[in-house]
Amino acid sequence: MSKAKILLNLSMAGVTVSAAVALTSQPAVANTTFRCIPVGNGYATIAVASTGHESKPLITWNSQAFIAGGYTPQNRCEIVSQRLTSAVAQNGGLLRDLLLTTGNVNGYDVVCWVNNSSSICNPNNLLVTISPGRSAGEFLGNFLKMGANPMGEGTPGQESVRRTTVRFGELVERELEEARRQGGGHSNPGTTPDPVRPPNDPPVVF
Repeated sequence: MSKAKILLNLSMAGVTVSAAVALTSQPAVANTTFRCIPVGNGYATIAVASTGHESKPLITWNSQAFIAGGYTPQNRCEIVSQRLTSAVAQNGGLLRDLLLTTGNVNGYDVVCWVNNSSSICNPNNLLVTISPGRSAGEFLGNFLKMGANPMGEGTPGQESVRRTTVRFGELVERELEEARRQGGGHSNPGTTPDPVRPPNDPPVVF
């Protein structure tokens, strides 16, 4: 796969992450996808299990800060939701070991997905590029509102900032299991979200 060209800058004010539900010992949820839905005056990213059960909003998108650049809350919500769907697909359709972590790609602070603690961010697993001056670790820390315990570690030989990692897959599993137990919302399990735009598309920077 060629280097990803799409860069997505997010401000801390533009993202709010909801709280997670109680722990569960249920097995991993396979074939999970992510969708963007209207919520209140904005949009939200939700997870959808293969059974059609839907999670509560995981990430909400309300900031109007990027409209001048052509990126509405809905645009940003759809882009990141599609990238998360792609991440699960590349991880064999499984959530269990899906991690979100911080790193640097082409000089930008980024958040990316990995499936083990030794992997690092690269153009192929990038989720979002953080605006200059923002702390990637602080941005990812917003996911702690879902109940994650951050894992901090140094990066020898690189920049001195601590790398922050969140067990995103486990958190989403809990949300989906809670939706199943409570008879949460259903979507059509046969519906496949639109694919992520090819990595050779023009850069999206905001």
